[in-house]
Amino acid sequence: VLLEYPFWAAIAGPICRRRGVKLILTAHDVLAKQLPTDTWLAQVALAEELQALREADAVVTLAPDDQAFFQSHNIASHCIPIGLDTQAAVNLPAPEKALAELQAFDPSIDWRKPFCLFVGSQHLPNLKAVEQIQALAQASDGHWQAIAVGSCCPPTQQRNFFALGKVSDSVLQALYQHSALVLIPLEAGTGMSVKTLEAMACGKVILGTAIAFRGYPVESGVNCLINNNLATYVGVIEDIIQHPHQYEQLGNSARNFAQNYDYRQLYQTYLDLLS
Repeated sequence: VLLEYPFWAAIAGPICRRRGVKLILTAHDVLAKQLPTDTWLAQVALAEELQALREADAVVTLAPDDQAFFQSHNIASHCIPIGLDTQAAVNLPAPEKALAELQAFDPSIDWRKPFCLFVGSQHLPNLKAVEQIQALAQASDGHWQAIAVGSCCPPTQQRNFFALGKVSDSVLQALYQHSALVLIPLEAGTGMSVKTLEAMACGKVILGTAIAFRGYPVESGVNCLINNNLATYVGVIEDIIQHPHQYEQLGNSARNFAQNYDYRQLYQTYLDLLS
């Protein structure tokens, strides 16, 4: 049995033992770290999380930091980073087709105006990031706008900011193609961000905090832009939009970096564990 989340282990573990079936549990991050540190609630959550991991015959972590954290609690794990079908990720539509797709999707938005893109689920760090992006968009000079996609924000239209909600794969691919850059101002989170890797596989210039790239051995100025000072983001965004050719190599390097995370290469360890 391949189990993604520890909170099901208390049910799955005993069943697997009775049936003589191996249980492999993937811990995408440290759930207890999503709670306020040094609180009673976080301590209880960590105890439950560690007990769940001990139900498994094998534990898989995504990031070295999480692997080390669980090891400090005497839980060994196999570190297998997030894998993508990188061959499919780079298959973006042609620029003209992408523009037509976006115009058909929502004709009320001026898609010829440059925009930065954020993609995220309804996860607290993503909700906070959207608030930061809204503030940045409000501070822009009106020559660019920000687009948020996913359940991180309900459909919204404000000055220079648009939240589209969940969209189809074709619209998402068009957004990646047509965006001037991808913005990931995360200030919290553990594990690895799959959306960061997806944006890199699409060859986008990514401006984000160090947390946005957690678990990835990236280098700022080579395959991404790491900046923890959100107060400077507007100036950086405008520079990227005004001088796209100066940042083109960043996108190319990001795409090359992501090729190392193809699932065909990384997930062999899962096959080894299953056999």
